[in-house]
Amino acid sequence: MAPKRKKEVLDQVERKSVDLEGFLNELQGESERSSAIVAGAYIDELLRQLLMNFMVDEFEIVNELLSKPLGSFWARTHAAYGCGLINKEQFDIMLSINKIRNAFAHDLQGRS
Repeated sequence: MAPKRKKEVLDQVERKSVDLEGFLNELQGESERSSAIVAGAYIDELLRQLLMNFMVDEFEIVNELLSKPLGSFWARTHAAYGCGLINKEQFDIMLSINKIRNAFAHDLQGRS
């Protein structure tokens, strides 16, 4: 990764940590179901951005990849791990988060 590009990515990571603090504060009053679904969506978006920063600088190609073959949390998690962008522990945690999110999202009765 070029030094300039690396600095841009590091700046984005720093901004994301500030965003994360605000995001976590927002979740405090939510139900378990809402928290699981929203947190899963947030992590999915972070994975999308991580992969986007790793890919070529051609919006149409990257957008196509991240919309179709890499359009799900599961696929993005596997791609990030396969590319060495996350480690095995992070991979396993994200798969667990995805499983929990799916359980809450697809349970019509709700849990809380």
